Amino acid sequence: MDFNAPMQALWSYFNGNNATKVQPAPQPTQSSGGGLAKGPGVYKPFRPPENESYVDFYPTQKYIDKNQAPMKVPLSQLDALAKSEAIARKKGYFNDDTLKYYLPSALAEGRWDKADYGVNYASVNYGTNETKAAKEARLKAKDYHDQFMTLVENHHQVPKGINLSPTVEALHREQNKYNAIPLDDRVWGGTEKQQRLRQIADELGVGHLAQQVTSIPKDKTEYAKYDYYDPQTTQDINERASLKTLALANKYHENNGKLQGLPLWERYNGSGWEARRYVRRLKEADDLMYHPKNKDSHNVYKNRVKYWESKLKD
Repeated sequence: MDFNAPMQALWSYFNGNNATKVQPAPQPTQSSGGGLAKGPGVYKPFRPPENESYVDFYPTQKYIDKNQAPMKVPLSQLDALAKSEAIARKKGYFNDDTLKYYLPSALAEGRWDKADYGVNYASVNYGTNETKAAKEARLKAKDYHDQFMTLVENHHQVPKGINLSPTVEALHREQNKYNAIPLDDRVWGGTEKQQRLRQIADELGVGHLAQQVTSIPKDKTEYAKYDYYDPQTTQDINERASLKTLALANKYHENNGKLQGLPLWERYNGSGWEARRYVRRLKEADDLMYHPKNKDSHNVYKNRVKYWESKLKD
């Protein structure tokens, strides 16, 4: 009997190949709500369309003072951002003081090679306690996982010739079944905020990207449930731009609609000195939109926002 084959297969299953598994906690950092992504990022470089056109921007005064080459923004990404802003304007998600920073924020982030608009992921907390049925199912799933781990730890003691494949398959099937139960909204539903953000995701055309996950948030002891949106699951650049709006809306609703303008953008990015630095960069980019070197490119963007607004239904 090849015992290692079924063990390796199930080990792989329990460690990444189960679509309904309990995932690691989306931590409440600047990337959980959206915002400036740290480091090189985790996304594959975005391949722009053939014969892509570019629009030149000077996002900081340093570009101008030192006669540096401008930031080249792919027109397809600029247009997708304009469409996302147009939806936000049409639907009234934010006030004008917030909306004016859409383009400056993208310029401050500058992740055009990743085409993720600085959003690592967006995770919307359900805001409700784990239900009794969800907890019971989670514990049953854990029990099947523990049984599997016992098999792994003791597999050398299994007599030669005994086929464990049926046991492996049964553990696979049962944990999969119980892992799926807490993810069902009929078993564990969300607050009005979570439902509103699900509605916004649908309006932005990214509702289908939502993955329900459960985890223990950092510095907490109880399980929480999330709608998790991953840019790597998007089908096109419009969906990626829409996740920027969703991430910003998430921060807006997390703060009960009390933040707008630069304070909201700061919270979108996170907290501490890095978020404050981000806001300074964002403000500088906004001030430079009216510089002669940026005027024409800025007008291109504003016209695309107006175009998409005219195309959207009320």
